[in-house]
Amino acid sequence: MLGYATDGFNDYLNGLNARAEMAAQVRSAVALASEAGQTMAEVTQAVARVTGIVEEIATSSAEQSRGIEQVNQAIVQIDEVTQQNASLVNEAAMASRALEEQGRELSEVVAFFRLPEEGGAARPATVAGGAPGRAAGKLVAA
Repeated sequence: MLGYATDGFNDYLNGLNARAEMAAQVRSAVALASEAGQTMAEVTQAVARVTGIVEEIATSSAEQSRGIEQVNQAIVQIDEVTQQNASLVNEAAMASRALEEQGRELSEVVAFFRLPEEGGAARPATVAGGAPGRAAGKLVAA
């Protein structure tokens, strides 16, 4: 019977040793789980920081895009005004040439007339520059 008691006692000691090992493994697992939890919290914080940075970049990119669009609109407006100015310059040049031509024609028309001199005698009309007009022989009634 002593053999049975010894075997029972050994089994009991083996059970205690197994439980001690299991307790040590549980404590180790708890420590690992705690470390993993801390690491996960750090990762979550890092992801939150990265998300914030990405949001800032997106906001900055949107603002930059709006700024570029405003610059493009300004360039289009400058181009339109430049084209309008070029058109106005062309119109002004054509109007100037037309006025110059009308001035020449008016001078020629006026050159047809002769005015009586103070003594009553008619004198030939002259075109700008002193040359006699085309109809130098015609008289104008006084």
